Amino acid sequence: MSAVRKESSVPSEIDNMEAEYPQSDSNDSTQMSDASSKSRKRARYSSEDDSKRKLSKLERNRLAAKKCRDKKKKVFERLRCDVDTLRNDKDLLSKKVKPLLLFPAS
Repeated sequence: MSAVRKESSVPSEIDNMEAEYPQSDSNDSTQMSDASSKSRKRARYSSEDDSKRKLSKLERNRLAAKKCRDKKKKVFERLRCDVDTLRNDKDLLSKKVKPLLLFPAS
């Protein structure tokens, strides 16, 4: 769907502001040349800066991934130890309960 915009005869707020604060043409050309020179400077340095940023981001990501893997290994190892401890406890309790089940209480 395309919306059709009707032109109104009432001036908009932007038109009023432009009427109150006209822009001078002399500043426009200097602003444009300043902006274009800045963008050229940015373009010259941006590829080097971008590659440095990408490399540092990759390095930070590698370190974060290694830290995450190490943390995961520690958690897994701790859980494994907990499981082993609980299995041992279960076996000990089962051994204690087994003889008690053989002799019924009188």
